Amino acid sequence: MGLQNDAKPDPPAKRPRLSSTARSSFHASQPVVHGYRIGTYAETARVFTLEGQKHIYQAWRNAGCPHNSICYTCRRPAGDMLECMTCCRSYHIACCNPISPSDSGFQCPTCRGRGWDEEPPPYMSESTTQIDPQTHDEVYLRSASNRRVEEEMAGPMAPDTAAEQETDLRDKEGEDEAVNLSSQPHAVSQLAASADSTIPQSTEVLELRNQVQELRATVHHLETTVAAQESELAHARDELRTKDDLLRNLADVADNFEAFTGNVTRLQEMLRPPNG
Repeated sequence: MGLQNDAKPDPPAKRPRLSSTARSSFHASQPVVHGYRIGTYAETARVFTLEGQKHIYQAWRNAGCPHNSICYTCRRPAGDMLECMTCCRSYHIACCNPISPSDSGFQCPTCRGRGWDEEPPPYMSESTTQIDPQTHDEVYLRSASNRRVEEEMAGPMAPDTAAEQETDLRDKEGEDEAVNLSSQPHAVSQLAASADSTIPQSTEVLELRNQVQELRATVHHLETTVAAQESELAHARDELRTKDDLLRNLADVADNFEAFTGNVTRLQEMLRPPNG
């Protein structure tokens, strides 16, 4: 039996990551068009549906066909760059593996995989172009989920790589917040109008609060007055009870005096000498 080759094939090379400074500079240089950064126009088919890819292509064309300033393969700027005809990706000539430009120009492997080298999407004017109904957050979450699946299949990451990816997610969240703010040009005016509409309501609330406080003060005064009157009534009842007791005592004294007088009269009659 021959010896089997137990050596595992080398994992596919990963694209190098930019430093934090270069990444911040790169993100700051990429404009936001129709709520998407330029990098979004190069998302693969697993992120966008076919219809969504066409909408993104239309938005990219309407934005003037902007391209990334760094190579999609080596993530480095400058040098001789080939720009894809149907997305925003740029490549160094030395990084293309292999170079297969068509007669009409260069197209990246992703666009060739979509079949756009043979039949690119038809271009429509900006007035008839509609943006993909999926929001940017949904697209980003789906892309992040796909990245996590790939990372789990590729094996555990080094701590430095995990920290860089976490920094990427934070940067992306900050970009999404900026996109959301830039996509709402009337937010400030709407907020001002809302504040103006709430001022009369606040005045009415203050007036109602003042009326409630006045009612509470009136109720407290009435309660105090009733309590004082109840105290006076209780005192008057006590006085009436005392007088009633005195009257009963006087009646008893009168009855006793009358009985005593009767006894004295009978005793006098008994002591009177008989007539002779």
